[in-house]
Amino acid sequence: MRVDRATLWCSLVAMATFGCGGPMSSAVSGPVAISIGDIDHMCRAVDGQRGCMMKHPNGTLTIYCRDESRDALAECLAHEIHHITNPEWRHE
Repeated sequence: MRVDRATLWCSLVAMATFGCGGPMSSAVSGPVAISIGDIDHMCRAVDGQRGCMMKHPNGTLTIYCRDESRDALAECLAHEIHHITNPEWRHE
């Protein structure tokens, strides 16, 4: 797995700013990173929020999803990818 310096820098700044949450599993493929686990340190605390997405200045994206059931994880990923593919889409 290769991570560019800008993505690493953004991650380090986020950890220093928000602290480290629980264990996370992460994967990077091209400009997209996905992290699954305790997302509270990265996503605004909203009741029932399963995930969030961050666009970094270098054009990369990170999707964060809470480590729940497989169904909840699939729903989170689909929801966040919907934001990427259709930026004008708003929550119903």
